[in-house]
Amino acid sequence: MTNNNKNKDEIIKLFLRAARSHHQLFERRVSAFGVHRSQHKILMYLSHHERDCVTQKDIADSFEISAAAVAVSLRKLEADDMIRRVTDKSDNRANNIILTERGQEVVRETKSLIHGIDDAMFEGFDDEETELFSHYLSRLCDNIKQYDDTTKG
Repeated sequence: MTNNNKNKDEIIKLFLRAARSHHQLFERRVSAFGVHRSQHKILMYLSHHERDCVTQKDIADSFEISAAAVAVSLRKLEADDMIRRVTDKSDNRANNIILTERGQEVVRETKSLIHGIDDAMFEGFDDEETELFSHYLSRLCDNIKQYDDTTKG
């Protein structure tokens, strides 16, 4: 194996380790709010779409998962008073999903948590380093997409 390939292997391992560490830290901290990652994603989605009428189907489509999987998370969030289902006035068969005050509070607190984790992760990086890192990650993503597009069979 050439030195360049060894370096690539090490970089990939470090990249994945950093992503895994970030994910695990977030999981541990967000669990204190009584939600799991999938439930948190739903809360954040609802927060970003507060002005919209959001249905269970909208959530399922957005995350590309089954409506049944969303239903499980919604039941838990509803039982924990983080969301409410409100019958759609234009279609009695549909329910709009809205955040309760408690759900909004969890979103606010977890946003603060995320910012804290992200700030800690980039501690000691100056603006130029952060910009370069962003550029390199974008190139990696573009390269992976291009590789995927050209190798589809």
